[in-house]
Amino acid sequence: MTRRRILITGVSGLVGGRLAEVLGEEHEVVGLGRRPGNGVSAVWDFLDALPMESLPDRVDVVIHAGAAVGHQPGFSEEDYHACNVHPCRVLAEFAGKAEVSHFVFFSTGGVYARGLDPIGEDAPLAPEDAYSRSKVQAEELLTRSLEGVCLTLVRPFFPYGPGRRNRLIPNLARRVMEGERIRLNNRQGSPRINPIFVDDVAEAIKGIVEKQIAGAINLGGPEAVSIRELAEKIGGKMGRSPVFEVGAAPSWNLLGDISLLRSFLPDLRFTSLEWGLDRVLESLGSTSASACAC
Repeated sequence: MTRRRILITGVSGLVGGRLAEVLGEEHEVVGLGRRPGNGVSAVWDFLDALPMESLPDRVDVVIHAGAAVGHQPGFSEEDYHACNVHPCRVLAEFAGKAEVSHFVFFSTGGVYARGLDPIGEDAPLAPEDAYSRSKVQAEELLTRSLEGVCLTLVRPFFPYGPGRRNRLIPNLARRVMEGERIRLNNRQGSPRINPIFVDDVAEAIKGIVEKQIAGAINLGGPEAVSIRELAEKIGGKMGRSPVFEVGAAPSWNLLGDISLLRSFLPDLRFTSLEWGLDRVLESLGSTSASACAC
């Protein structure tokens, strides 16, 4: 295995932080985070200039995992552009100067159109919110700018893990614990999703880097679950029954087809949803679930 120098953004967050830990075991990692902390080599707020004085002259791989993620209260299209598109332009310029050979960009499964069937990487892009539109714009910018560089567009579907509170699963856990109503689109509790545990994300990226896999690739888990089922699983582990408010919207799903991921990385093992939920709820202090792994 070739030891590489890897620059990772977003190491203050859930995914970027775990990436830095896993890849740092075998590679030299330079971590950029929004605030000082473990794994942060230099602080970079995306609205500021890249801290060139703290970065090496040569880098083999850039993994851009940092972003303004999901629905940010009060964020406009311009805000998402500033946080999610402009930094890609800055990093593409840096990649040229640092002779980067591989650039991995964390996009989102939300770039695809909603539907009922699992979504493959060749599906049309039809983002429905400002966050997802900014990710499509970033993908397009990097594709234009990184000529001659191995470019991987990673499209994750609901990554989750311990230590982060403002995400889907922790938010559901809070609502179940507090007896707050959980809004469902319909009686089926759609969408059905296939969330992926953060450790599995890190192992997948490790494989992508070591094999230099290019192109768009979905990252999702092997288990599909509706929002209703997810809340009920969480409630069962907490000993509380979720309270639902049910709408009448049509059914739709956001399921990432991970056939391509499995073909590239056949030895990749996935964390079971049951075990992953236990780890998240333990980190929130919300469960007495067993620590047994499946």
